[in-house]
Amino acid sequence: MPDTSIYNYLSTGGFMLHAATSSMPRFAADVMLGRLARWLRASGLDVHYDNRVSDDQLVQIFLKEKRWIVTRDSGLVRRRVLRRAIFIESEILEQQLGEFFEKTRFILDRNALRPFSRCIDCNEQLKPAAREQARVRVPPYVFQQHDIFKFCPKCHKIFWAGTHRDRIQALLNRSCPL
Repeated sequence: MPDTSIYNYLSTGGFMLHAATSSMPRFAADVMLGRLARWLRASGLDVHYDNRVSDDQLVQIFLKEKRWIVTRDSGLVRRRVLRRAIFIESEILEQQLGEFFEKTRFILDRNALRPFSRCIDCNEQLKPAAREQARVRVPPYVFQQHDIFKFCPKCHKIFWAGTHRDRIQALLNRSCPL
């Protein structure tokens, strides 16, 4: 069996173990899974997503960057060149998250996930932001209520632990229990 992948997707929807890895896998989501890609980024995963990418371009990303392909396209999964693909059946976000984490349970260490460490828009790793740096970039109320801010060095957005953070964390915990 080839050592280049951890699992091979089987037409039955299952996975087959090949080799262990110590690094966190990287993913690329197809155009049908934009919401899922943002939520996977919120969980701390490196997920390439661009709604302008064709299936052929996604295959090139797979080959060049050695990412797992996450797709709802059964035709894409059947391409022989894709040896690391995760087929998502559901159209409902919470079910998609559960399905993703169930199908990747052998390649993802749930304890190694770092939620809220990536920009949900551009996938860049977030960096700490000085509080004063955030002052002019966030609403005054937010600045008064929060001491910790992060920024995206690529798209320059500022992030903080808003009231939605607990809801996001709860959904992630339901979808990917320890």
